[in-house]
Amino acid sequence: MDKLDIEACKKDNPFIILTDIIYRHLKNDIMQGILLPGDKIVESKIAQQLNVSRTPVNVALSRALKDGWLERRSKRFLTVRKISPQECFYLYEARKFLEGQAAYLAAKRITKAELMVLKEILLNFRKGNDKPIDDELFCKNDERFHDLVVKAAHNDYILEMYKRIKPDLQRYRYHYKQLIIERNTNENVYMYHYSIYLALKSRLSVVAKDEIESDISSMHGMIFAGNILAKFNL
Repeated sequence: MDKLDIEACKKDNPFIILTDIIYRHLKNDIMQGILLPGDKIVESKIAQQLNVSRTPVNVALSRALKDGWLERRSKRFLTVRKISPQECFYLYEARKFLEGQAAYLAAKRITKAELMVLKEILLNFRKGNDKPIDDELFCKNDERFHDLVVKAAHNDYILEMYKRIKPDLQRYRYHYKQLIIERNTNENVYMYHYSIYLALKSRLSVVAKDEIESDISSMHGMIFAGNILAKFNL
């Protein structure tokens, strides 16, 4: 984030306050993996970088601390809060439940237009089969695909619950993207999502639910295994 970003935000919304701009950029940088767990966040450096006073930066950081994006490890600075294995597990449970139910309903309610968009995303997964997975492209396509499945359920209550966990889900996805990518290929990623797409297209509710839950379980399993390996330096 720099001064140009602030000016662009103000141009788009003249009524937005500086504190909100700083908070949103900080939150987005954390969710997208630009700022990683454990990274130091120093108020004076941000103020200097943005060429603003420390007051709006302090307010934005206090809000991020309260909302759980940051944690205080020292009186002099904050750090990006790490995601604990327990948090990952609880998020996995919530995601599996919500997306499983959404896929079940989506198989009955998904429109032809939504199926066409899912197919387009699938083709993006398959690009460059003979090349390593592009981590940024993987995260964007994975997010788009799963978001659309939830929307295709056409249930506002499920969508609102999903939106509630989405910021943490984005952070979870970007935080562990390298681990997921190292244990997958473009073809594997394509096949996981193709199975979901095929079940939705065929209007097979139970199969769609099972396939998306299997995809989520597979990802969580890789993350859990990676945490164990890291813990014991294996």
